[in-house]
Amino acid sequence: MRLPRAIARPLARLRAWEVTTRLSNPETRAALARRWSALPESVRTPSQVIGRAAVGCEGTQGVFPRCNLTCSPCYHSADANKVRVDGGHTLRQVTEQMALLRRLRGPRAHAQLIGGEVSLLEPEAHAEALLAMRAAGREPMSMTHGDFGPDYLEAVVTGPDGKLRLPRVSFAAHFDSLMRGRRGLPRPRRESDLHEHRRAFAAMFQELRRLRGLKAYLAHTMTITSENLDQVAEVVQTVPAMGYSMMSFQPAARVGDRADGTTTSPG
Repeated sequence: MRLPRAIARPLARLRAWEVTTRLSNPETRAALARRWSALPESVRTPSQVIGRAAVGCEGTQGVFPRCNLTCSPCYHSADANKVRVDGGHTLRQVTEQMALLRRLRGPRAHAQLIGGEVSLLEPEAHAEALLAMRAAGREPMSMTHGDFGPDYLEAVVTGPDGKLRLPRVSFAAHFDSLMRGRRGLPRPRRESDLHEHRRAFAAMFQELRRLRGLKAYLAHTMTITSENLDQVAEVVQTVPAMGYSMMSFQPAARVGDRADGTTTSPG
């Protein structure tokens, strides 16, 4: 019996998705084999999932390195804010990079829209970049300092017709007391000073879920140095209840722009 089109099309899409996510998929197996062979011998342990069950998280490179906050330590070079971040440039670069990852890493993966402050992209460019990542089989996550308002978020997820063009989004918001220039809190002294801002960021997504049905996965990221190490426990106890599903802590990367204007190189 021939199924009605309204049922057949969703079933076809579901079947295609199921096939591309199988570990038995030849393309996936080849990508996993390449990933495993590229790992250092020291990490090819029985508990290693990279190269066996997953290819690992991906991310854009050098597409929009601009940022409008100043942090110590800073991850960007002194020239970061001189680089193009216009929509056409961003979309072309993201599309090309996703095509490369699709070819090398297989049909499905998680990928970060990262490099600078994602909310400095115009909402249309931000949305188109996320859609381009999805078209390449990637599940995108926008990396941000979280210093933007609900109008920007709504403009990203809503199309010209007023409907959700992105019914599901993932954002990772970076909050820590080493950041300077945040609206309403230009110079935090302690991690607890940022709780109001952490809560407000998550609340934007909760409100759009209530009003529009938007689904969102939120992660909280934070740089750790000797200045805030003693405050990590309090952050861990407090932040998840605000609406964050994951927390990530990074040691300071000694690269990028220093306070004296010079740049530190890796190594």
